[in-house]
Amino acid sequence: MSHMRNESEQNYKRGYEWGLMLEAKKRNPNIKLYGLPWAFPGWVSMGKGQNPYAYPNVTADYIVNWVAGAKRVHNLTIDFIGVCDRCNHFC
Repeated sequence: MSHMRNESEQNYKRGYEWGLMLEAKKRNPNIKLYGLPWAFPGWVSMGKGQNPYAYPNVTADYIVNWVAGAKRVHNLTIDFIGVCDRCNHFC
């Protein structure tokens, strides 16, 4: 699921994950939600390679937008954010 397939688009209705998080919160309001980017759209790396962490301001904005969109559109609080699932691959 990508909430931003390009720099200007933000879609927080796409993907089944929102429904899973909403249902989990219904069943257990105390559950903590965790976000971990597994992949990024190509524009995050400015179209210059596969390392989205080469442009940390763009990567951070992408992640912050996702957290803010979760709250704004679904009233979900993301409690934790991971930085990378394959950091050794990029570093």
